[in-house]
Amino acid sequence: MNVSLSAGLSGSYATRKMFSGVNILNYNIFWSTAYNQIMGDGSGGSFAGSAGPFPVAAGGSNVSTGTMYGLIPASQDVAPGSYSDVIVVTVTYGSLQRAHRQTHRPRIIACAKTRRQCESKL
Repeated sequence: MNVSLSAGLSGSYATRKMFSGVNILNYNIFWSTAYNQIMGDGSGGSFAGSAGPFPVAAGGSNVSTGTMYGLIPASQDVAPGSYSDVIVVTVTYGSLQRAHRQTHRPRIIACAKTRRQCESKL
């Protein structure tokens, strides 16, 4: 199983951006709390991920879970408001002969409670 994420509305993996009208809040999504590998599609300094194999008997199913780690850099002088971005998550699974792809579009939302304190929700 392979997992890749889009760059979001900013179009850049280096610094993803959430928007609230014309206001911008920088953030990124990482594979671990070391915050050194940006989740992406393998381009622009990002890293795609893989897991498995997950054997599944004919007619059966399997479940896999994972964690994404978001980081909003401190000391951003942003206006209070509701900030959002849209990330496309693509999961590719199946045998080498038959790959299946599912795409999900979760919204990334952060609420700026004060000019320098933000909370991120996924």
